[in-house]
Amino acid sequence: MHIALITPFPCESTDIPNTNGVPLYAYHLASGLIAHRQPGDRIDVFAPYEQESNTARCSMHVQTEGKTNGNVRVHRCFGRNVWGFLRLIFVLRKHPYDVIHFQHETFLFGGPLTIFAFPFLVWLLKRKTSVVVTLHHVVSQKSITDDFLQLHHSPLPPRIIRWGYEFFYRALGKAAPQMIVHNTFFRDILMQEYGVSPLQVTVIPHGVEDPTRLTTMDAAALKKYFGIPAGTRTVFGYFGFIAGYKGVDYLLDEYARHAQKNEGDVLLFCGGDHPHYKKDASYRAYVRTLKEKADSIPGNRVIWLGFLDGSKVDEFYSVIDCIVLPYRSNFGASGPLALAIGSGKPILASEQLRCFLPEPAGVFPLQEGALAGKLTAFHNLSQQERQEMASEINAEKGYYHWNHIGQLTYEFYQSVSEKQTPGKLLLLGAYGQQNLGDELLLKNCLSFLNKNDCVVASAQPSLTQESNGVATVDSQRHPLRKLLAFLRAKTVVVGGGDQFKLFKKSVGRFRYALVAQYFLIALLSRMLGKNLYFVGIGIGDVYTALARLLTRWTLRLATFSTFRDARSFAFAEKYAPRAPMALASDLAFLEETKEQECARPRRSDTAHTLGIAPVFNIDHAEAFPLVTKRLGAAIDGFLGEGPRNRAVFLPFQTGFNAHHDIMTSGEILNHTQQNHRCTVDEGLNTQSVTQAYQSLDFLWGMRLHSLILACMHAVPFIALIYDVKVRNFLKEIDYTDWSISLDASFSAEKLLALQKGLEEHTDEIRHHLASQAQKLRRKARINAEVLQCIDEGRPVSCLSGDDMIVAIAQSGYDMPIACSPLPRHHALMQSQWKK
Repeated sequence: MHIALITPFPCESTDIPNTNGVPLYAYHLASGLIAHRQPGDRIDVFAPYEQESNTARCSMHVQTEGKTNGNVRVHRCFGRNVWGFLRLIFVLRKHPYDVIHFQHETFLFGGPLTIFAFPFLVWLLKRKTSVVVTLHHVVSQKSITDDFLQLHHSPLPPRIIRWGYEFFYRALGKAAPQMIVHNTFFRDILMQEYGVSPLQVTVIPHGVEDPTRLTTMDAAALKKYFGIPAGTRTVFGYFGFIAGYKGVDYLLDEYARHAQKNEGDVLLFCGGDHPHYKKDASYRAYVRTLKEKADSIPGNRVIWLGFLDGSKVDEFYSVIDCIVLPYRSNFGASGPLALAIGSGKPILASEQLRCFLPEPAGVFPLQEGALAGKLTAFHNLSQQERQEMASEINAEKGYYHWNHIGQLTYEFYQSVSEKQTPGKLLLLGAYGQQNLGDELLLKNCLSFLNKNDCVVASAQPSLTQESNGVATVDSQRHPLRKLLAFLRAKTVVVGGGDQFKLFKKSVGRFRYALVAQYFLIALLSRMLGKNLYFVGIGIGDVYTALARLLTRWTLRLATFSTFRDARSFAFAEKYAPRAPMALASDLAFLEETKEQECARPRRSDTAHTLGIAPVFNIDHAEAFPLVTKRLGAAIDGFLGEGPRNRAVFLPFQTGFNAHHDIMTSGEILNHTQQNHRCTVDEGLNTQSVTQAYQSLDFLWGMRLHSLILACMHAVPFIALIYDVKVRNFLKEIDYTDWSISLDASFSAEKLLALQKGLEEHTDEIRHHLASQAQKLRRKARINAEVLQCIDEGRPVSCLSGDDMIVAIAQSGYDMPIACSPLPRHHALMQSQWKK
């Protein structure tokens, strides 16, 4: 695995600009990764040019300027500006990397322009490989107030800063496939305030160093080195840059209050000027005020050392008894806190850092006297009590150790690199329209595909993403995004449904819209070298010559197609005989059902539950008012046959369309006198549908998938034919006798007569439906084989023509499967796969 780390990075033997703790973080992360690398792995670091000399020194032995010993190779190849980003793109595109990992925090790569350009940089690079971004800062919108900006010495108004962070995090959420944060607190902010998907955010804590590497100097030598007076009882420590948000002024005030009552303590203050603010006049005045305040504390009780060289950090943590972190905000991970955890020292921290601490016993509110009280309480602790205070931290250090963080990060890289190119598979269909049948098709498609490779075109992307845990693109309101998803995809899968049909007038759309759309998709797929699969589809009413022509050429241009019924397959064989295709069944038959459900006996002769699955857009639209009226009368007739009979409406489409099945159920109930014995299952979904069908004795179904589910669960049903696809399915399962057309001839009497016959032959019908469902499940395995081939990136040649029949036989099928002849252009299809 080849890994590229994009980050400021320490040199082997020279000083580096220490503008923050990220270089040191990157150094330790690289060390942890080296400990877990596999043979053949390579880690390259791409770092900015060195421009300053204010430094922290590192002793990691890494090779620089292209020379390597097999561990880490460092390239200092770009500047901290937008032009540096362009240079970085040029350099990275010359090398194949499995993972490109950015470290990021505000102003890490330059000024404000780099903040807005960074998401675009990530978006460009993710087209080449997997990109990961570690966010060391996550700023909540709620925290950006006037006080916040004053602490950060910003002259801009809060609304401008809020807008900037809003743009950055939302843009990065769209651009970055994966992000790492150091705490669940940051992940929650990204999800709740900036709309980032939980699938994109992984929590890996900030690492800590091994305490065994602390200095070997004895206590007396350490105190002499840092100028700590003899007889000092407690050494409190502060380490880090001086910044308003770190609460240094509050610390000095509280320490002065503590020192008035407790002699013999020292505050070892190792705080350097923040490089980002040090040129600001107000910041310099702020630091001078702090130094004067420290000097004013009697008895030289504050030892102000200023900036501490990186090589002396170990000695600092060895000599102190307790670290004090009075932060006013928690928008970023704290390097000093991580060092304190690694050293095993007790920690006194403000409430703002509570969620970062293994042990919250030393937490204090930012109130007058609160920290002074904690300092005094710690002063009075015995040595044993101080050790007990740090025991919880010591118990959890192993999890935070850099070796373990390196392991977690390396395993994360493996999971990312094993994922195929994001968006490799684009799934098209009538998804996100709150139609249970289509959602079952999508669910079964995704069960054979790697969701991490898939993008689903959905009418309601957030709904589809939440219910299926898959990336989505809006198929209705943002056609350009759908086009971009198509251009990125290597393979397009159209999963289930009547994808070749002319729209009815009641739909309110151009009647050729669907067939024309898929013809264009097929044409572009062939031109761009993409693979296009139609899996488990049907051919509806294509009664015009133009519709047949478009259907023919779409099937011929497609890589492979499977059909859900024999009539659709026969149509395709007639009009597109050279197209690569096979007869399978509906994708819904990939759903697992228990055999005992399909053969269950009749529960009662005196109480029956009737399911009704309505639909609005019937072929004979003008007959709809008549149909609802007579269907209401038929329901009254059924309920009148037994005092314990009841009816339940199963609305398969519960929204999206202006006229959905819940509304249709209500229209039918308006014509039902005994509607108090009827219910509408408005919460029907892919999880509850099985339980709903287990409660039924009979079904009157209009929706195709209501009938398919009835067949799968062996529920005797009467099909109310509203569309040609229902008629095709009935012929497929030899069930045409138990159906009635929804036209002007429809009547309650006809329906009740069929119902009476259904009740008389219930057991025979159950047996027939169970055997038909078993047959269609066998056929559905062809769809499963095709989807597995797509997922594994192998051609479907083994499932074409005679080869498919052989494959079926070897897989245990006990029936012949109809397939089209091997197409003459099969060699071309193979070459497309190799691309």
